[in-house]
Amino acid sequence: MLKNYLFVIILLLITPNYSAQEILIGETDYIETCSGTFHDNGGPGGGAGAYSDNGGETQVITICSEDGNSRVSLEFTSFLISQGSDFLKVYDGDSVNSNLIGEYTGAVSPGTIAATGNNLSGCLTFEFVPDGTFSPLTGWDANISCLEPCLPAEISIDNITPSTIMGGNFQVYTGQSISFEGSSTLDASDGIVFYEWFLGDNEYLSGENVTFTYETAGSYSIIFSASQNGCTYSTSVELEVINVNDFSLYTQFNGKYESIAIGNTLNTGPNGFNLNCTPLTSSSATLNLDAGQTVEAAYLYWAGAGSGDFEVSLNNQNIISERNFSAAIQTGGTFFDIFGAFADVTDIVSATGNGIYTLSDIDLQAGFAANCNNGLNFGGWSIVVVYEDLTLNNNQVGIYDGFEFVSTSNGNLDITLSGFEVIDTEDASIAFLAWEGDAGTNIGEQLNFNGLELTNTINPPGNAFNSTNSYTGDTNLYCMDLDFFDISNYIDIGDTEALVNLQTAQDAVIVHNIVLNINSELPDATVEVVNVEGNEICGNTDLAVDFTVFNINSTKVLPSNTEISLYANGDFLTSVTTLAEIAIGGSETQTVNITIPENAIVNNSFTLSLIVDEGESVSESNENNNDYFEEVVLTNSIEIEELSIIENCSNQDGTTNFNLTLANEEIPSQYDTSFYSTLENAENELSEIESPEDFSINTNQETVYVLVSFEECSTILPLSLQSIPTPQIIDFQNIENCQLGDEEVLFDLTSNTSLVYGNQDESLFSVSYYENEVEANSGVNEILTPSNYPSLSNPQQIFIRIENIDNPECYSVDSFNISMSNIYIGEVEDLYECSNNTSEIATFDLAQNSMNALGDQNPDNFTVEYFATTQDLDNNQPIENPENYTAQNNSQTIIVKVQNIDNNNCEELSSFDIIGIYNGGQFNEPQDLYSCNNGISDGSVNLEDNTSIILEGSNPNFEVSYFENESDATTNINSIPNPEDYTSINPEQLIFVRVTNISTDSIDCYQVLNFTVMTTQVEIGEVSDKFSCQEEDSQFALFDLTESNIEALAGQSPTDYTV
Repeated sequence: MLKNYLFVIILLLITPNYSAQEILIGETDYIETCSGTFHDNGGPGGGAGAYSDNGGETQVITICSEDGNSRVSLEFTSFLISQGSDFLKVYDGDSVNSNLIGEYTGAVSPGTIAATGNNLSGCLTFEFVPDGTFSPLTGWDANISCLEPCLPAEISIDNITPSTIMGGNFQVYTGQSISFEGSSTLDASDGIVFYEWFLGDNEYLSGENVTFTYETAGSYSIIFSASQNGCTYSTSVELEVINVNDFSLYTQFNGKYESIAIGNTLNTGPNGFNLNCTPLTSSSATLNLDAGQTVEAAYLYWAGAGSGDFEVSLNNQNIISERNFSAAIQTGGTFFDIFGAFADVTDIVSATGNGIYTLSDIDLQAGFAANCNNGLNFGGWSIVVVYEDLTLNNNQVGIYDGFEFVSTSNGNLDITLSGFEVIDTEDASIAFLAWEGDAGTNIGEQLNFNGLELTNTINPPGNAFNSTNSYTGDTNLYCMDLDFFDISNYIDIGDTEALVNLQTAQDAVIVHNIVLNINSELPDATVEVVNVEGNEICGNTDLAVDFTVFNINSTKVLPSNTEISLYANGDFLTSVTTLAEIAIGGSETQTVNITIPENAIVNNSFTLSLIVDEGESVSESNENNNDYFEEVVLTNSIEIEELSIIENCSNQDGTTNFNLTLANEEIPSQYDTSFYSTLENAENELSEIESPEDFSINTNQETVYVLVSFEECSTILPLSLQSIPTPQIIDFQNIENCQLGDEEVLFDLTSNTSLVYGNQDESLFSVSYYENEVEANSGVNEILTPSNYPSLSNPQQIFIRIENIDNPECYSVDSFNISMSNIYIGEVEDLYECSNNTSEIATFDLAQNSMNALGDQNPDNFTVEYFATTQDLDNNQPIENPENYTAQNNSQTIIVKVQNIDNNNCEELSSFDIIGIYNGGQFNEPQDLYSCNNGISDGSVNLEDNTSIILEGSNPNFEVSYFENESDATTNINSIPNPEDYTSINPEQLIFVRVTNISTDSIDCYQVLNFTVMTTQVEIGEVSDKFSCQEEDSQFALFDLTESNIEALAGQSPTDYTV
């Protein structure tokens, strides 16, 4: 068959013009070049005038760079192939398993196309897919060049919503607004990032996130790309777009699930020709789940006459349709519009639970008006609720939906249900949501399941769609049916498909959803690669593959020993089996080691395939999701990102030691490394650093070089070494504080801060304090109030940490002690001393108060000093000889200081008075007293005659008392009781006088004087009368009286007595 083209004549005029290196698709399947031209199989300009359809056989070629590092780029200068029949597909890599860049047909040229940044091979693969029919068109011409390699980056398609995953592909519906979300690791600070989506059918949208609506069902390759600084990165997924009106499996639940439906009509009565033409704008229904039944999902469907109202309210919450359905039913040669809508209302129903649900704010008036004259005026709504009930057996609940109908012009409809396998027929059921069914118009009406008619008590044979609700028993659900049927006897164990058949000869019936409940216990094995290790090693083909086997959408455990097969570019590598049963919703991860054969590697890459249950030995709920594909690129050069700078803290001597082998942490362990101080040495492998674990520099920064090698691969990487200044602790002091009595003692640890810094720059370093060495070294739990710190013990060790602010790992730690000396001063007493002078100036032994001041404190740890004045205290001039201190004045205040010997700052002060008391030392001496014992008187004396003599009169401050001995006078005992009438014991008796100052009780100040009381004994002898002769002429005579002296002395010494 010859295709018709208007421009064949023009194309035949083009003559071939072969360039120096001309590459035709089909001549070879692989070439390495960065120049020349690439053509269709007909050569430049179409060769003899047309390219060949090659008998419908696909032709593939991979073009890679000559150096293996650059990226291939092609600029198409012309492109024209058969529109919609022949295609050129371009893949971003070295095989058709690589990401699809695009597929081109007709005159839509690829333009300039290049290997993307995330294509490590740098290759492009071209696949020409002809339909086998001759074409006279020119084909294509493209110039080949190479670009610099791009820095590695990751790009991903994060979300396609709303969508479901079926058979490994995203599934969406026509008419549905789809959001595409992507991201990349490209940093916008490195340059503008341009994002683009290719959505199929030559639809391109710019932006990281875009929205698009598909109007045509089909399979689409979705390509998401990001470009920056001339480098493009891309990824792709497959998207299946389903005609929203065609019935298909929307979603499926496996487990202890069941479903129920509620809903209501928006018709006021049966419809018919011009009957009940005014619709309701709202209606309600009630949900009543039993205790223990939990809402898992809820889906709202509504429909009606006309072009549609796709924004309504459910329980006063705004609902916008997520899928719009539409159809036109022909009656009497005229088409009448009807519509349907869908929204996921799981959140609303889960939050509300049991109760009344009201659909409102729906406007069907225009549709009713347009359709009322032919009986297609209908409206209503329903919610399908899937709930979990742990008392149930494992079931499979499948929700199928679409918008298909039967009518007088289309009286037969088949709907095939799949995606299940019946293992038990018990309690199997099927439910329908259908519109426009009327009880009175049932000519030729029939609902069949697997060839057998479905009936129940309110849906009799021949009238299945009769405005009924099997859940409530309602028979007036005008123009809609919400019915379910027992199909236990309609299915057989092992069935994987079921056929629903609708027939009518009169009434139009639109089916909106079908819910199939089957007792099903099946696993669902899927497999996914988690990670591939070893492909990043240059020249390495021994890989470790981490993979996970899942049993997610299942109702039965996946048995142990389920096989997983691994392939490289279709070549079988090995197989392993699951180690244990995988629970429902569970998974198992394993690692398998594989060796990739050389023949499976194409341009340093291969397609890794994993297939679980390849032999289908396990019956599954879905047999179409068992495989996994991933493009794996094997590195042919050592590709290691720039090594991180190794930093270390300087030593006190200014040198810095580095462990160069830390760089090995960023280098795959399979590689060998050696270290050199210069690039020249590394290139020549001379003077290798012998001890890389302890390499020392004496500058702030140096660069050494790492030779990385493995078999025939090698590269040299610079390794920067950065010395970070480590601050030193210059000085510090122990801190001693004084505790006065029981008062709390707080320490100012920061008094050491300036000593620690010394002359170091305080803006670069910080000082902190810690209670133990471990915390100081780790820099945690620093003392938060170092200027006001209460000690934990006495003494206590405090640790100082000084660290580099920008690099706190560079620090120094030392310690000092804080201690407190407890001190108090006892109660000192005033001192009194007696003074021999009336000024009352006395000499005192101040040290008498030393023990009072110390109290119970150890005198070995404290000193006691005395000060005559506050000035002496301020000048620290204590009294030199406190034991013999002469007062400066009477009643002088003395300051006493108790000081800790080990802590001179720890001292306490008090004071006392020293008071001199006059002891009468300047009073008069007493006089001796005499008495005479002549036998007539008693010879007593008045001792107090001396009192006035001593006191020079009287003195109220003194008391005079007399004693017979000095001891009594000193001790002031046994004073002579009657000194006014004292009779001495001895003729010469010494009497002691005590003169006592009675002005104070504080001290006994006195003087003891003495005098003698002398008592004389005297007697007179008997004197005889004397006779004398009278002189002449005289009446007188002369007598010598002294002659009687001897008689009168009576033996007493005339020297002691006079007569």
